[in-house]
Amino acid sequence: MINHYQRFIFLLCIVFLNSCASDSENKEEPDIVAPVIAFSIGGFPNTTTTPIVVSNKIEISVDAQDEGGISKIEAFINGDKMGEDLTAPYTISIDISTFTSKIAGSNKYKDYILKVTATDKTGNTSSKEQAIYIDNELPSISEVSLLENQIINGYSNEVTFLVTDNQEISSITVFLNDTSLSIIEGDTLKVNIPTLNLTDGINLLKIEATDSAENTAIYTVNFISDNTGPEISVENLIEGMIIDESFLFTPNITDIYSEIDSVQISINDSIVLHDLFTNGINYTLDPESFPIGENLININASDQVGNKTILDITQLIHRRLLKITFENETINPGYAKFYVFASDSNGELLDIKEASISTTELILNTTTDINSTTEFMVTFAGFLSGYGDFSILSTIQNITRDNLKIINLKTPKKEYVVSNLEFHVVNNPTDYGIDGYGSFYSASYFPDSDALHFETREVANSNINHSDKVYLKSYNYNNYTYSYMLLDFPLAEDMVIDYSQFISDGVENRFYNAPFTTGDNGKSTSLNLFGYLNETDFNNDSSHLLWNEGRGLESNFDSSNGILYSLDTQFSFYRYELQLEDYFTKRIGAPLDYYSYPDWSIDFNQNGNTIEIISTGLEHTNGNIFLENSEGVDKIYRWNLLFNSQTTSNIILPKLPNELSSWNINDVYNSNTIEIQQVELKRYEGINSYEEYLQNSIKPNLNSRKTSDFIESIFNNPRYNIHRDTEDLFVIF
Repeated sequence: MINHYQRFIFLLCIVFLNSCASDSENKEEPDIVAPVIAFSIGGFPNTTTTPIVVSNKIEISVDAQDEGGISKIEAFINGDKMGEDLTAPYTISIDISTFTSKIAGSNKYKDYILKVTATDKTGNTSSKEQAIYIDNELPSISEVSLLENQIINGYSNEVTFLVTDNQEISSITVFLNDTSLSIIEGDTLKVNIPTLNLTDGINLLKIEATDSAENTAIYTVNFISDNTGPEISVENLIEGMIIDESFLFTPNITDIYSEIDSVQISINDSIVLHDLFTNGINYTLDPESFPIGENLININASDQVGNKTILDITQLIHRRLLKITFENETINPGYAKFYVFASDSNGELLDIKEASISTTELILNTTTDINSTTEFMVTFAGFLSGYGDFSILSTIQNITRDNLKIINLKTPKKEYVVSNLEFHVVNNPTDYGIDGYGSFYSASYFPDSDALHFETREVANSNINHSDKVYLKSYNYNNYTYSYMLLDFPLAEDMVIDYSQFISDGVENRFYNAPFTTGDNGKSTSLNLFGYLNETDFNNDSSHLLWNEGRGLESNFDSSNGILYSLDTQFSFYRYELQLEDYFTKRIGAPLDYYSYPDWSIDFNQNGNTIEIISTGLEHTNGNIFLENSEGVDKIYRWNLLFNSQTTSNIILPKLPNELSSWNINDVYNSNTIEIQQVELKRYEGINSYEEYLQNSIKPNLNSRKTSDFIESIFNNPRYNIHRDTEDLFVIF
């Protein structure tokens, strides 16, 4: 028992001794070695003994080594901890934007010490320091000569500017949009902006200045590049258009970026207008001031940066002869062709225009340089074709560009039949004639059937009321008894005309006389007398035919008492048309007892298409020539010519244009066989000259009754000795 105990104690002692020996052999030396450290600042590859200038933010990269490992890296500025990093790679970012750069009251930098410390696992530390100056002031970019939204153009545009800093500027860069520009150094810095390759509109100039602390200042300015001239348009001025009257045009001049500075208008290299552009500009072109033919209008507009635009428009200058306006349906739709043409005094064509039922305006002009007092003529020509060929022409001669500038053709009176009735006539044992005619009706008696045919008419598109009476008349040539029947309108369809109810109340037998010639000379006289029952009917020209008789003046005619006619005195107003041999008159009122012929005479000689007028007298103003073929059923022509009777002795018929070559009148014209039916001298009371007649009758397109209440003429109709009243051919087609 003891032995075992002793052995145990012995072994325990041996184990203890071995253990103590092992601990003594494995004990380490203490770590007292500091880490190895190096650092760099972004932008500065190495630390130096001299201060470096930094700004805003410091980026520190640290290289620290230690056998036991690095516990942490810390950064301090003037002893104040600014940051740390615990894991490699070690970087510390320090915001120094709030640090004071300068010592108060001086321009000297304030001293700062940046210290970076590395601590190993056992607490050993190593530090490195770098003296720094902190510069947080940006460079100054000033006195830039280019203003915001300034408009520039061209290749050379110098921009000057200044760049300053509290220390040293390290770089200056200027960008035009994304392209850098070369800088010209001097007292001021300069760059040139060539805009020719830039897009018009807003562009950007950017100046960047960086100091040694990498503080960067940026200055940007938007400017407008404008190398395009103003835009010019003239809505009412078209290339190649004909200008024949005073013409106002207003150029529309705009510019996207610059203000318009000035406008110059030239015509054929002669400046006619040069002015500053304020609230627009316009110019009135007077074609009379420029030669006939092509004329070049040049509009030159400049903007305030010197860009120019030139618009050239070639115009054709003509001489305006006459303007003709047409009311609705002035021209008869039955015409296959209708032309208006102008000719000079020798008959040569100046211009021709076609018109139709839809024509509203027609302008005659010419490339002949005709002055304002040179006479010419205008012809209206219509052609009807159907059962036969019918050419109707009317020519107005002795027109000048001054005495007749416009003719306003009115819609002619177009009548249509409303009704046709037939009434039985009773108690007319000797079959005396019965008839009636008014502005809206006509009546004819057929004795074989004792029937009175009665037709009523209306004027299309007229709001004028006609008379409410119908006048039927009868004349007994055996006893010279005139009787009538005045009926209310409308007539009852079952009415019977009882001749025994015709009366002669208020009828007077009267006479008119004149210095009739003696002998059987084929002359005649006729009277058409119209009556108006009241003033309203007179103003509406709603008349009733009271007398329409005539007679030849045979060699045995006794003119001592004059010519008998009957006058129904119940009418309030009268008008009449009276022929007395070669004298013709239209007047308002009842016929006179005696008429004196004016001391005029007219005759003619025809030489082909030239007519010599032989006339005397001073009071007449107008002359008329009426041409018509005396024979012909299916090929008829009528041509009326109006001329100044005081100044014209030779009439040259205008040459027929090619457009009329297929008309039936063309053959007789070319063969010089046109027939003259009548020549005439005429006077209108209240109109003292041919020029007044053109203005007061032709221009407003008035018929003779609306032109004057008193018209008289002397005519020569060698074939028939009967007056042909052709005047209305001028006003109604």
